[in-house]
Amino acid sequence: MPPRRVLVVLDAKGIGDAAEALGVFELIHRHWPRTQVAAAVGRDTQAAVLDRSPHVARVVRLPGGIRDAGTTLRRLPRDLSLLRGVDDVLVLARRERVAWPFALAVRLAGARLHHRHGYRYRDRRKSPFADFPAHVFFELMTSELLLGQPLAEVVRPHLEPAEEDRRYAADFFARHRLDEAPVALLNTRGPQYGVGMGRWGIERYLATADVLLRHGVRVVVNGGSAAQMEEFRGAQDRADPRVVLLERPTVGQLSAVLERCTVVVGEPAGPVCVAMAVGTPTVSVQGPGERDYPGHNRSGPLWWPADPRHVSASRVAWCQHTTRGACLCSRDTKPRTKQRLEPLHLWKPYKRVLTRLGVFDRLHPSRWTDRTFTCLEGLSPQEVAQVVLTHLATVSFGTPAAGGIR
Repeated sequence: MPPRRVLVVLDAKGIGDAAEALGVFELIHRHWPRTQVAAAVGRDTQAAVLDRSPHVARVVRLPGGIRDAGTTLRRLPRDLSLLRGVDDVLVLARRERVAWPFALAVRLAGARLHHRHGYRYRDRRKSPFADFPAHVFFELMTSELLLGQPLAEVVRPHLEPAEEDRRYAADFFARHRLDEAPVALLNTRGPQYGVGMGRWGIERYLATADVLLRHGVRVVVNGGSAAQMEEFRGAQDRADPRVVLLERPTVGQLSAVLERCTVVVGEPAGPVCVAMAVGTPTVSVQGPGERDYPGHNRSGPLWWPADPRHVSASRVAWCQHTTRGACLCSRDTKPRTKQRLEPLHLWKPYKRVLTRLGVFDRLHPSRWTDRTFTCLEGLSPQEVAQVVLTHLATVSFGTPAAGGIR
């Protein structure tokens, strides 16, 4: 008999993870139309994405997540109240670890907890995202753990922006006269990532914008976070005056602007996943991936048979073949301290203590070494622009991209 109420817990904290999880709720409703499916998230920005799904009955907050024992222990009475009447709890996470107080709350509430997906790897950098795009893995988990049957069909995540947000996007496009030409939105990861963490950098994006502008493509730069805004303003003297900055939109406003764009370009971060969900073609700038493992991103491995509307610009394969000794992705580049402490679950307490003392940035071994990734350094703005222009010529008509780069 189908359960009456299911709670789907999203362990990750980004808007991209929320966008990738949208297909899970539709998949459950296809099998159990009468079941009420709620979502539990860690941040309001994720709630803004999942609230737009007609298959989500309600969205609740789990501040602090479900991995930390201290946080979930303090939250135990609240979690018990939240879980009352829930039959099944499905945790969407790359790792199987759930803090014991949360597991206890599920059991005391009389619900069944589903979180052991069985994907384990010898290379500790890997997770299922190195084998599947996030939405595919989430739906595999849902089918096998919750529905009790193999996944027969992948449900593409779909996000429909609100009419109010669409009016904001229409006004933004009209104000900057963006409806007169193809529009490429560039999304760079914030400066907190650093080049050694798979970040291409605002300077390269602005150089890509110069090439696109010469070919009649209008360019918008996403300033969704304070860090992105600060980074853009620091490089504004090098930016073409025709580049438009999208200043601090809400998640809903961003989704509506992404929907109106012709193509979205950026590392496989949240806005690129949201662009896929609203149906806008994308070009992902693929570098070493999360945890320095190629293809370890929400968008999945580089070899995954992608939708023709979503392509990648990457030099990972070139790096592996031509710079064998220098390819950092071929081995675990974590600091030795982290490699030793992580299996003992001591890395986070160690990091927390040093951070409170204000010395983590100076003492952390990864700050002492040059971790420059050749696959990112070797990817030029001209190459990315060529991929974008070719993609524009493929997915749209009348685009002045067919002539290539001059």
